[in-house]
Amino acid sequence: MKTLAIYLANVLLFAIPLGMFEVYLERFKGKKWNGEFTDTFWGEQINIRLIDRFCEKTYVTPYHLIMFCGIFPGITALEWIGLHQLAGHGWLIVSFAGMTIIPPIFLAAVLIGNMVVEDILWAVFNSYCWWFAFRFKDGLQRYCRGELAWHTK
Repeated sequence: MKTLAIYLANVLLFAIPLGMFEVYLERFKGKKWNGEFTDTFWGEQINIRLIDRFCEKTYVTPYHLIMFCGIFPGITALEWIGLHQLAGHGWLIVSFAGMTIIPPIFLAAVLIGNMVVEDILWAVFNSYCWWFAFRFKDGLQRYCRGELAWHTK
């Protein structure tokens, strides 16, 4: 049960601010639902060969590069070091507070959990949060119906 609590805390502590940041970035899309970024920095499309084998688009944006090549790996590395420090031993298997965690598996699960929860929170924040001025009041319903340009398959 402790491991589940630590997992959920890890997912939520990163997914909530990330969901808020993505809604903030929506201001660079104009008033369109599912539009592309219009800002010259955030909207730059960087073509990467072979990405279409894994994604529906053939390019990434600076947001994706910053988030998935910088922030996620950085936080993951810091947490791995933190788990090692808490345990006082081991890098591949750590034990502390009556729990045993295998950091590579645990942190990969946290990354996947963050991607899923953050996407859901993006729709919730767009629909229901007054501090974002209810950008798309029907955002959660549209999300649940699959009206997303980046997830069409």
